[in-house]
Amino acid sequence: MKSTNNAVRCSLQLLQLSTPIGPVKVTGCDQGIHEIKLTPTDKAPCGKLRSVTIDGEERKQDLSGPLKECLGWLESFFKDASSIASLPLPPLHMTGIKSDTFVSKVLHTLAHDIPAGETISYGGLAEKVGNPKACRAVGMAMRINQVPLVVPCHRVVNSDGSLGNYMSGKGVAIKKFLLDHEGAKVET
Repeated sequence: MKSTNNAVRCSLQLLQLSTPIGPVKVTGCDQGIHEIKLTPTDKAPCGKLRSVTIDGEERKQDLSGPLKECLGWLESFFKDASSIASLPLPPLHMTGIKSDTFVSKVLHTLAHDIPAGETISYGGLAEKVGNPKACRAVGMAMRINQVPLVVPCHRVVNSDGSLGNYMSGKGVAIKKFLLDHEGAKVET
């Protein structure tokens, strides 16, 4: 997971997708994915739709390497969440997150150590990165995660196993759908 605090001039490309959880916008450059933006909704996503389609004029062959990789990763995830276990993460270029910080460690650990179908509590994730008392700081890291789905903040739940918030409370239906899609056991 590449992160930097240097002012980097990137030639950005935008990919707009229709997914089972609604519209998703993916922004990236030749170095990696900068942001994945989900659309908040109170409505439960359609459980039958398991595909991703490109909106607008963008075509798969016109995408930069990282965007093409991210599209393939998202297509695999929505078709069968367990399939991503054998896939590398798309390259990330999160310019808003400094490397070697608590936040970058939390996001890296979440992306690499918590597989589809599993959940972890805020406290459990804090402990995994070496600071068991930093539950609230883990929550803050989840709020500033620039690439949800790829860095799966939906897998972080309350210590009692209940869902907790997602997208500042505006995306709990999406979180539930994603965890159900992955086969995770959660309290509702």
